[in-house]
Amino acid sequence: MRHREGNRVAARAMRTLRWAVGIVALHATFARAQTSADVPLGQRRTVSGSVLRPGTGAAPGPVAGQLVVLHRVGQDRAGPLDSTRTGARGKYHFTYKTSGTADAVYFASATYGGIAYFTAPLQEVNVGGDEGDITVYDTTSHGIALHLAGQHIVIGTTRTNGAHDVAEVFDLANDASKTLIARDSVTPLWTAMLPEGAIAPTVSGGDIAAGAVVFAGRQVRLFAPISPGVRQLAIAFGLPASAFPLTLSMRDTVAALELLVQDASTEPTMAHLVQQSSVTEQGVPFKRYLASDVPPATSLRIDVASLSDTSRTRFLAGITFAMAVIMAAALILALRYRARRADRVAT
Repeated sequence: MRHREGNRVAARAMRTLRWAVGIVALHATFARAQTSADVPLGQRRTVSGSVLRPGTGAAPGPVAGQLVVLHRVGQDRAGPLDSTRTGARGKYHFTYKTSGTADAVYFASATYGGIAYFTAPLQEVNVGGDEGDITVYDTTSHGIALHLAGQHIVIGTTRTNGAHDVAEVFDLANDASKTLIARDSVTPLWTAMLPEGAIAPTVSGGDIAAGAVVFAGRQVRLFAPISPGVRQLAIAFGLPASAFPLTLSMRDTVAALELLVQDASTEPTMAHLVQQSSVTEQGVPFKRYLASDVPPATSLRIDVASLSDTSRTRFLAGITFAMAVIMAAALILALRYRARRADRVAT
């Protein structure tokens, strides 16, 4: 089962990169990105798969009689297209036609134990096998500790008021076989701290909807259910000039730390942080740095130059690409992290 789940995570990483341009909100608890290519209207398509639930055996078993819903989300309208129940072997099948606006996204979902689970957006004319499978899980509110498989930071250029646009992506890994849910409405599953002086933080992209995150002062409180695997929380905010030089201290062990900075003059300092090849999109260059297995209490210091606001628009144009790059890379690194954990448990 670990091998199958690993393949699914790696495939998801590649899809995330391909869907980098044009984030489309799919549901209050489901957001993905899709390609900029239009979907042909009136095209006949199919999707088939199985609803599976991990059990005590080596492979997940089928869930019979499970309601599966086919959804369409576009700029013109959003809602369910069709529904069916799985057969004795947990299988389902839909035939549908694309319609409405050409930017619409289609996907299937199943709700189990009060938690919704989704396929990836249906990109192909005929989707089946792993791409159509939906894995559902039992839930628990205790006994599972989320791990920070990756932390990714994007620092933009200086605005005219001296502030910087900043984005952080946290890769939260649930290595158990159950979905972790909050025990009540006031106790978060996981928390993080924003830098001192963070301006107007918002949830932007990633796997977790804004309604499942509460900002209380500098604290980020997560209440969204976290199913097994890696889920990404993406936050965007501003930082005033007074916040720099910026020093961030790692609260937990981070399997993969990544930093993307737009200003060529920005210099980070941290033990074992290694500069990589730069990435560029739409003329926006980002210097890129990586570090692995960063221990708790490690400090990352970021010095920035005081520049005029000559490229904030270019930063915003390129931020989607940068976020997609770190999300794709993060999932691959998180997969390796989970494989290492699995090997340690097996031995």
